[in-house]
Amino acid sequence: MAAVVATAALPAQAACSFKKVAELPVTMRGLRPLIPARINGHDVLFTADSGAFISTMTWSAANKTGVKGRGSFKGVRGVSGEAAMDVGVAPSFELAGIPLGSATFLIGGASADAEDAGLLGQNLLGRFDVEYDLANGVIRLFTVDDCKDAYLAYWSADHQAGMLTMGVRSRHRPDIVVSAAVTGQPIRAILDTGSSTSLLKVSSAAKAGIKTSSEGVAITSASYGVSGRRVDTWLAPVASFAFGDEQIRNTRLRISDIELPDADMLIGADFFLSHRIFVSNSQSRVYFTYNGGPVFHLDGPAPAKIAAAPSAAEPLADADAYARRGAASAARHDYAAAYADYAKAIELDPKASAPRFARADLYAQQGKSDLALADMDEVVRLAPGDTTARMRRARLHLAAKDLSKARLDLEATLKDAPPESNQLIDIARLLGDEGQFKEAIVYYDRWIAAHPADKQMSNILNQRCWTRALWGQELDAALADCNLSLDKGRKDPAILDSRGMVHLRRGELDAAIDDYDQALRMTPKMPWSLYGRGLARRKKGLVAAGD
Repeated sequence: MAAVVATAALPAQAACSFKKVAELPVTMRGLRPLIPARINGHDVLFTADSGAFISTMTWSAANKTGVKGRGSFKGVRGVSGEAAMDVGVAPSFELAGIPLGSATFLIGGASADAEDAGLLGQNLLGRFDVEYDLANGVIRLFTVDDCKDAYLAYWSADHQAGMLTMGVRSRHRPDIVVSAAVTGQPIRAILDTGSSTSLLKVSSAAKAGIKTSSEGVAITSASYGVSGRRVDTWLAPVASFAFGDEQIRNTRLRISDIELPDADMLIGADFFLSHRIFVSNSQSRVYFTYNGGPVFHLDGPAPAKIAAAPSAAEPLADADAYARRGAASAARHDYAAAYADYAKAIELDPKASAPRFARADLYAQQGKSDLALADMDEVVRLAPGDTTARMRRARLHLAAKDLSKARLDLEATLKDAPPESNQLIDIARLLGDEGQFKEAIVYYDRWIAAHPADKQMSNILNQRCWTRALWGQELDAALADCNLSLDKGRKDPAILDSRGMVHLRRGELDAAIDDYDQALRMTPKMPWSLYGRGLARRKKGLVAAGD
């Protein structure tokens, strides 16, 4: 939805210049805000990450766009600890058609989503004042000059927007830090669209009287950040959360074993979806208004200050805008609104494949497989060259146990791809996820044969080793893969975990336990290693230790 911005909408200030320079379309993929960019002439998607000090790129995206690594950068800090990544420079980078010149990226790892090239961080977003209107599928960029005392929440003409002052920042520490409070305990919070969910640090929660052992607190998940360290997360009842003059009472927050040296909490995309937030880098202020609906992506009461029901959905400009707002509603679990917007998008542009694609994904998430497959069939008919749609439809066929149809779609994605395409890895992972291990190995073989010196080799060898271990076949080859992977890379707990499973499958119990011991010394709560070591110990007769 386009914003009409004029200096006249702001308080009189003779020299104030307030100009919108770009409107970035945002598609929510779950709770990840994806925006399009262009690197060296290649179209890519990035997660908009207001919490990243520098932008990052996967090796797959770097290969696709021709960005070369120029040496290692150590000490990259994420919520799980530190890691080392390569540094690369893209000579040509564009956002919304605006050439921004060269752009620096840290290169490393892989994304959970093959379409996601990496994270767009503060070295690029921080050049502007940025409005995050995720509920409407838009991020807007502004240039602001000499507006020191101006009120910049232009959409709230009655000056009802909340306002917070940002903490001190620098080029090397550009975090957007604001004050908040949990059960009355003051905290420092980082506004971080790259974090899907808001997370309160365990030690900070304890200061507010909330412990992992408290009544009603339950462990919910674990993840592995940039360092590979396991990060546990709990869901905890919280009497109150204050953000400026908003009060959210009797809610539930996620608390997590994250590393935040100078802050207590990450305020993530779940919070952004329920708010319209303007980050004024020029003023060091944050303006915000509440959209309505649950906050923190959980059922609960509306903030006390703004308890009125949200207004009816506004009409939008085109089918793409409806589709993006539908994705945002789906992310907030407002499925009725999402389906309504997808239907409107399809009505406005029956030949557009994107709204049907998004609706098919939502149908699939809700277990409506027949409706999902019908929509995806139409997507492939409308856009037969859309390899992502083919991959999605292949996943639906695999879920329906129709391997022959899935194989046709998977091979179609490679029709115009070069023999060494990274699409081979995406296919192998998809087949492995669906338990088609023998088929997955075929695609890993093809990629490895075509990439004898690729920097991803250690990781891919480990994936092939793990796939064979789960399959329980070709175990000699699996062991060779894991050994070679360890030779090529650092002593990674994930590789030791894979090799432990291979030894377990081969009945080599002492070797399995040794690998699991090494992995768990580095990552003490890795679930597969604990499980595998438990099985190995039981098989040796050490039942109590195994249990």
